[in-house]
Amino acid sequence: MLRSLRPQPPIWARSLAELPPPPTGDSGSNHALGGFQDTIDASRRLFFVGSNEHVAELLCALPMVRVNHVQVDTTGRMYFETSTLEAPPTVPTFYTAADPPAIFTRAQETAPSRVYLVRMGLNVPALVLDSRVTDDVSASNPSYWKVQSAAYSVVRLLDETIANGTGSPDFEGLMNLSGITPTAPGSDLEATMARALVRVHPSGNGAGDGPHCLIGNSDLLERLMQTDTAKSNSSCGFRYNLSSGLFVYHYLGVPFYRCPLPTDGNETTLFAANLGKTGLHLEYAYGSPETFGIAVDDILVNGTSPQTTYYVHGAWRLGVWEPEGLCKITGVDLS
Repeated sequence: MLRSLRPQPPIWARSLAELPPPPTGDSGSNHALGGFQDTIDASRRLFFVGSNEHVAELLCALPMVRVNHVQVDTTGRMYFETSTLEAPPTVPTFYTAADPPAIFTRAQETAPSRVYLVRMGLNVPALVLDSRVTDDVSASNPSYWKVQSAAYSVVRLLDETIANGTGSPDFEGLMNLSGITPTAPGSDLEATMARALVRVHPSGNGAGDGPHCLIGNSDLLERLMQTDTAKSNSSCGFRYNLSSGLFVYHYLGVPFYRCPLPTDGNETTLFAANLGKTGLHLEYAYGSPETFGIAVDDILVNGTSPQTTYYVHGAWRLGVWEPEGLCKITGVDLS
């Protein structure tokens, strides 16, 4: 019932090995292929969700990590447990066969701490008979368009929560997430961008990793596009990013993902992030990455009722495993 919400690269930007199989059944429109391969069934009413400017690029670009075997505490909140090293590993020493090392590691594991996921969702009532006698995946079916509308509403709430972390004390948004926090070097935006990019260096897969993206709002992007570097460097401009499937602006080859971050007067906040193994990611407990972690459960009211209820829901956490995976610079001058 819930179609894929995550955008895909255009058909001409993907290799043959990446192409999905041809559509099966009477699905109305083949959105999975993207690009110029869509078809429209003119015998059905179409349904499109409006006001999509409220769903930002960052949400589509974030890697999603499934959390299995989560637990529920006595208040109904979902969580899992994690531990960290209490101190950095002891520095090893050089040695020979005649003089083996006498230094022992002093690293200790901390006691497990709870990491909470935040639930978001909507209930969608629908008449059973209406759903059964109408086309399954079209606007003629009230269950379909109501569920799709509810799913996009949940996505928009998730998008806003990722940026600001408002609405739930358990969800740390970008503005409250722990990371590297250098100060802005005055009003020079190009110097600010450089400072943010070089501060991102988590361990990644062991050998180290660098920045994968810049994150800011539309005000910051507009100001960035007016800099001398953006005007003169061929690696700056809009192009498809194959890792996210989005047509986004790139600064010095690094994609800039928009996010509904606040602007206070002439100042805003800039982020540079790693999206790798130890960098910024979105954890989820239900659904799949294609639906941004949203699941749909059919809850029959009772055996004789003509009405059913669809529960459109999910549980998420925005995380970064190492502070070096995220750099946050506040007070970025937009004047």
